[in-house]
Amino acid sequence: MSRFFLAPGFLAIVNRACFCAIVFYTMWYTVGFQIRHQSLTSQDLLDYALNYERSRLVMEQVAYPPWSSGFLYPPPNIVLRLTLGDLGLQVSGVLWMVLLMGATLACIALALSLMRLSHHPAKYVLALLTLSAVEYFFEWDLKYLNGNVLYLASLLGSLVLIKQRKAVHAGFWLAASMVFKVYSVVFLLYFLLTRQYDLCLATLIWLAFFFLAVPMTYFGTEHATTLTEAWIRTVLSSGHSMNVPLELAAYVMSWHKTLLILLNPTASKGRYNVLNLSQEQVLALTRGAQGLWAVLVVVYFWVSVKRSHVAEDSRTLLLDAGALTLFVLPFSPALQPHHGVVMLISAMALIGVASDPCQSTALRWSAACIVLTCYIELQFGPSLMLRGSA
Repeated sequence: MSRFFLAPGFLAIVNRACFCAIVFYTMWYTVGFQIRHQSLTSQDLLDYALNYERSRLVMEQVAYPPWSSGFLYPPPNIVLRLTLGDLGLQVSGVLWMVLLMGATLACIALALSLMRLSHHPAKYVLALLTLSAVEYFFEWDLKYLNGNVLYLASLLGSLVLIKQRKAVHAGFWLAASMVFKVYSVVFLLYFLLTRQYDLCLATLIWLAFFFLAVPMTYFGTEHATTLTEAWIRTVLSSGHSMNVPLELAAYVMSWHKTLLILLNPTASKGRYNVLNLSQEQVLALTRGAQGLWAVLVVVYFWVSVKRSHVAEDSRTLLLDAGALTLFVLPFSPALQPHHGVVMLISAMALIGVASDPCQSTALRWSAACIVLTCYIELQFGPSLMLRGSA
């Protein structure tokens, strides 16, 4: 019986079935809501329509108004949304869905490539296990048509091109990822530490194109400058605001908001708090926790850089990318579930280690247990207000 299940023919069938499951999952969560409602109105296009309307208001007012505390997209991202919107909300909404589905499948293929699993006979089995461990985050992103998978696909694409030693192309996609989420700016420091100066230079040139040339062409020099300054002020002020965590939607799960819910009676309305601390004390505690997290990540990279100045192995690059993408999340004042799609990187690395017969048994079982723990927590852990504590 065991020989039957391990036979190449049976494994190929299971592998194809898993690929179909991934495609079905991606398509259903991206378009299922609209199919059930048989509508493509602005209400049915959810975050895509909301972000388009906010982009339009930012353009009209040439400013990031008070309501934009959770709207931190940079000017080139606004240009992208307005340009798509010129096609009509319904047409551009459908195009956005196609991009999200393509980006999700690209994320999986690129992560497999970086983990050197592209030719594994059960690669889609491993991919489905990886996606299952982080499906909560992908479900949020696809269902609400947000777009974090576009950020992740751009970032992973740049990593693949780095391994192919195509600095100019890699710099383009790394800069493009910052248009969707500026989180990946931390990779510039990483490439400096690993002495990949050509990649840093290429990325900076493309950043100048996206963040300077594109807004100036679309808005004009004066308005582009005003918008960029307003965006920078909004991002900086959101990071130390006492009110932003309380004003944003219930599903925002930043460290600051989570600690407010647990430690401040105003935030939790007396339902979840275990201590009664002032908002100033909670903010100080948040900064302490963020500082400790930063120290842990710095220690990881200190050991990594001492081991090798340049990550020759794509798996090492993937592991470093996983650490970097996780590093920035606790510092985000507007952290939301769909930002967690970057955890695909870490999940793929763990699945790759667990399936690698060349690794020690202890290491393989440890990796498998971590993935299993993540799966259980996402399925049965706290939801909504307390989700950030997990």
